[in-house]
Amino acid sequence: MSKIPAFLQPYQRFFRLFRFGLVGASGTIVNTLLLWLFKEKLDIHYTLAGIIAIYIAMFNNFIWNDLWTWSDRQEIKKEKSFIQRLLQYFTVATIAALTQWGTLRFFTEFANLHYLLANLLGILAGLAFNYIINDKWTFGKEQLHKNYHYLFWTLLLLTTNLRLLYITQLDLIPDESYYWEWSRNLDFSFYDQPPFIAYIIALFTFLGGHTEFALRIGAVLVSFGMTWWIYLLGKEAYNIKIGFFAALTLNAIMLYSIGGILMLQDVPQLFFWGLSTLFLYRALFKNKNYWYLLGITLGFGILSKYTMVLFIPCTVLFVILSKEHRKLLWSKETYLSLLIALLIFSPVIYWNYKNEWASFLFQVHHGTSGESIDLRKFGDYW
Repeated sequence: MSKIPAFLQPYQRFFRLFRFGLVGASGTIVNTLLLWLFKEKLDIHYTLAGIIAIYIAMFNNFIWNDLWTWSDRQEIKKEKSFIQRLLQYFTVATIAALTQWGTLRFFTEFANLHYLLANLLGILAGLAFNYIINDKWTFGKEQLHKNYHYLFWTLLLLTTNLRLLYITQLDLIPDESYYWEWSRNLDFSFYDQPPFIAYIIALFTFLGGHTEFALRIGAVLVSFGMTWWIYLLGKEAYNIKIGFFAALTLNAIMLYSIGGILMLQDVPQLFFWGLSTLFLYRALFKNKNYWYLLGITLGFGILSKYTMVLFIPCTVLFVILSKEHRKLLWSKETYLSLLIALLIFSPVIYWNYKNEWASFLFQVHHGTSGESIDLRKFGDYW
């Protein structure tokens, strides 16, 4: 920043951050005054008034940051047009706003902090994101829109905050209420399904109270993890670009997006299926010790939903068809992995033994009765 004395040049980052904070404060004043003006004097509904006020305040902040906070980045202004910098700034500011709102909701609804303190934490989170990304991208030389590492973390931050905003906008569906009742009567298993979803709900309602937000926060965190596993798998198996687009595709699937805010048994099962796939890849191609971690995730996956057991024949089929890996059929790591999974799942076996195999028999009857397969209905799933 050219106007700072030479002896203060080493601290120019702090001066830039201070200026950025002052600009943000001016934007807050502009936003508040405009909201009041539009609502009270022009009789515009507060929702529309708020949106208009936000974007005018963003424009105010951009102008001051462009002219003052990053006034020394003249070479960037020669490379990027005013419109390009403006669009990049609005993109970052919008995600930063979602970060602030998501942080506010998390600490208010789940951590039970006073809303003003939670809002302060949200402001700090949004401020940090806003400053760092604008410094590197909008007013910097980094091509973050071509950097798949940054794109992935932006995607993860955006989708997670959107889910935090919406998890209380829908009433609990019957299955969620059913599992919530399980969480208040914990056991080694239940009549129709294994118990892991009840443990998740019990943990988060113990920490955050018996609210819709606490009940569903587990689904948001599980979706966060699943997106990460898919990214890592694509990155390690192919490259970082494939990893990013795999994560993007996953979050573009409507069923997955809905599942990301509903606390259903498929959610933890999908989490452990994805993590098991990542560990299987690493066990096959990197380090055989990952077989033991695979055993753990496989066990918890079956503890989430019985259909996770299908991961085993899928893996066996791959090993049989792969000449390079066929020897794993006689490897000790393979069988120790299965033993670990069995030990984790053993409480469900014990519960069934004590209850005349009720859950297993229910699943056998449930899976083999009812309507026959009708390929004419195949299109209904698309």
